[in-house]
Order: sequence, then structure tokens, then C-alpha cells
Amino acid sequence: MNTDYTLIMAVKDGAELIAETLASVMAQSLKPSQIVLVIDHAVDNTAEVATSVVNDIEIYYSEAYGTVPAMNLGIKKARSEYLAFLDHDDLWASAKQEAQINILIANPNIDVVCSATRNFSKKFVEGIEVEAHRDFSSTRSFSASTFRRNCFTRFGLIDESAGHFQWLYDWWSKASEQGISVEFLDDVHLLRRIHETNSWVTQPEEARRQVLETVRRHMNRTT
Repeated sequence: MNTDYTLIMAVKDGAELIAETLASVMAQSLKPSQIVLVIDHAVDNTAEVATSVVNDIEIYYSEAYGTVPAMNLGIKKARSEYLAFLDHDDLWASAKQEAQINILIANPNIDVVCSATRNFSKKFVEGIEVEAHRDFSSTRSFSASTFRRNCFTRFGLIDESAGHFQWLYDWWSKASEQGISVEFLDDVHLLRRIHETNSWVTQPEEARRQVLETVRRHMNRTT
């Protein structure tokens, strides 16, 4: 039974949080056989911090700018049967990969397994750290999912011309049109950190514009 999976991380400047993220990866009940870190023109010491946590991490440097080219490079470097993704500032629950890969092994007709997400934020109130969180049902976030490797040959790599807030919806809409099979879990396996530098926090109007543009384009293709 092959349980090997590759973790792909695309990151720009992640030195502040990537150690905690990688620690959550190494705490998995089923650990990755390959970790691919693709750095998108970082100006901090992300690579040094990452290698201090995981000795055998594979580090590549993206020539093109942006998250999507970095992710596509990571997909091309992956060697495992299953692929998982994780943003440098988010965390995995320890059972995520074992639960998702077990479903993929038991159900050859399923292409991807997606889990529920918990958004969390940490703040200091009068010197005391306080954590707030909110749970969401199963999401198609790449960080909450595990894919069969052949998804990215059958349904294509991520469109590098898509905007930062568009690529996820664009890839999923095209894959759905082509019949991708998805299993959704109610378990919270992704802990998504909300902080002041999240792109959805800093650019909410641009995010809404790009998402609506993608939805309209998808509707035009299917009508």
C-alpha cells in the first residue's frame, strides 16, 4: 500500500512563521516522503529557517514572480503518488494526511479529498495572548486537500495568467467541468491563520473583483 505523498509549499517571505508550519507537518501521523519548498524571490531567510526544521527539505527558486508559477514548479518537482499543499503561515491537524490518503487508497475513483477549515487569529489583550477561531465546512482550498498526482495532468496545471485571487476558483471550475471526483470530510484538518498581512485582509476589494470576474467567465463557458 503506497502512502507516499509530496508536500508542496510556495512562499515569498515566510521566515517568521514557516518553522511553526513545518512543525505541524512533521507532527503528522503520516509524514511526507518529500517536501518541496519553492521560494518566490524572498528577501528574508526563509530557506535557512526551513532547513533548520527539516534537514532533507528540497528547496527550489522560482524564476517567474508569483505564487502560481512557484506552485506549478513544485508540482513538476513532485515524485509521489499523492500531492498536498500548505501555505507557510497555516497549520495542519496531525491526522490530516493519514485520513485523506486512506480515503484515496480505499476509493480509486476519487481524485481529491478536502477537509474542513478553522480560521484562527491570535491577539494580545492586556499582555495576555487570546485566540479566536471560526470553523468552516469542507473547503476546496489546496491547503485543506490531498490530490492524486495525475489530477494535474488530467485537469492541467494552474493557469499562470490568472490573478492572485482567481487561480483557485479558475482551476476548480475547469476541473469540475471535466468531471473531477471529490470527497469532502467534516473533520477540521486545516488551521488557517488570519493576520494583518493576509492578502484577503489587505486587498478585499481586488479580491472580490477577481473572484466575481472568474465566476462570470465560468458561467459564460457553461451557458
